[in-house]
Amino acid sequence: MNVLIAEKKDAKDIAKIHEREINQGFLSQLGIKFLSKIYEALILSPDSLVLVAKENNVIIGFVSCCLNSQGFY
Repeated sequence: MNVLIAEKKDAKDIAKIHEREINQGFLSQLGIKFLSKIYEALILSPDSLVLVAKENNVIIGFVSCCLNSQGFY
């Protein structure tokens, strides 16, 4: 397993994992397209960090954080 900084192209796979694994929250109900946009923004923002765990070049997990939520919004 490798842990890497997420790239923009990873956003949809991250969104799918979010929807499947964090299915009790509000964000999961907004759909893959919306979640993909959120993760794309987090990946591109200098105020946040998104890491992915990859096994055989497939994303199997992720973690994200916003270092400055006011700056991100």
